[in-house]
Amino acid sequence: MNIIMLTNNINNIGGVEKINIILANYLSRMLKYNVTILSIYTKENKKTMIELDTEVKVIHMGFMETSSNRVSNFINRCKVIHKTLSRLNYDYCLAFHSENNICLSLLKHKLKGKIIGGEHGQYYYDSRARRGIKRIVYKNLDALVMLTERDKAIYEKYLDNVVVIPNPLVIETNNRCECKGKKIISVGRLSKEKSLNYLVEAFALCLKKHPSWQLEIVGDGPEKENLKALAKVLRIEDNIMFTGFTDKVEEKYGEAAFIVLTSQSECFPMVLLEAKLYGLPAVSFDTRTGPREIIEDGIDGLLVKQNDICDLSEKMSLLIENMDLREKMSINAFNNREKYNIENIVMKWKQLFEAKGRQ
Repeated sequence: MNIIMLTNNINNIGGVEKINIILANYLSRMLKYNVTILSIYTKENKKTMIELDTEVKVIHMGFMETSSNRVSNFINRCKVIHKTLSRLNYDYCLAFHSENNICLSLLKHKLKGKIIGGEHGQYYYDSRARRGIKRIVYKNLDALVMLTERDKAIYEKYLDNVVVIPNPLVIETNNRCECKGKKIISVGRLSKEKSLNYLVEAFALCLKKHPSWQLEIVGDGPEKENLKALAKVLRIEDNIMFTGFTDKVEEKYGEAAFIVLTSQSECFPMVLLEAKLYGLPAVSFDTRTGPREIIEDGIDGLLVKQNDICDLSEKMSLLIENMDLREKMSINAFNNREKYNIENIVMKWKQLFEAKGRQ
């Protein structure tokens, strides 16, 4: 079977690119599919965040936006995508960015193979107009793959081609975190939508009773200096470490007692899935979709009322004060990771391809 995976920039450091590479590698490795990645904005091979198997081909399309008009850029991008796809033989073309899903939907009548879109963003994060466009054009997709049942329920109000396939975990370790250290971690981009100011303020409340604990913020981004300034205002800068990006994040998971996520919007946060890989308990805002699908509240982590600093501080303090609870949640998280095992997820994709092939 010939599979094309359409992505914006395979050299990016991000969740969508990571999933693209993992899925491409295993579709090729496990199922012996011929997999080609079309990278829209890149011109040449560079080191990717995860190494691509040698059997996976990459075509760098080198597209450049030449206009300040978004509509004009989108039309030009669709033309380049169509031109590239028309030269290739494929059974399925997969895309995981909304813009590419829309483009493929509009090109459907011109394409040779079947098209499958995947949504890695939260539905309500889009404007009302953009949501309306998706509800109309996504009807042209042969399938729309969602990461969560809650997202599927939203789209099923408008579409009849929706399925759920979660993001995968590549399980290469049987080492579970001990969760004994006096350190809390956060992992991700330091941007406004991650709203780490809530975490810093909640941590300041925790320190009143637990002054020896540390918070390590792993990642970088435009909010870094603002968060440092907030820590200074709260007089807790000595208890917070700003690590920056690291390619050895597994070491950070191993040092932590638990992880905290305070995003305003998440579809299927990979950081929570990766924490589960190492058996690390998680505390997260209960956003409209995402965390609740990964965290079993009270079993392998804790869900928090969104933007409620007091509730966040109380849940963090509960784990700080109760090593037995952390140990129990760690064991449960470690045991619950198997359903996201890459082998299981690849078989779900295989079943989808076979089902659509019969239609």
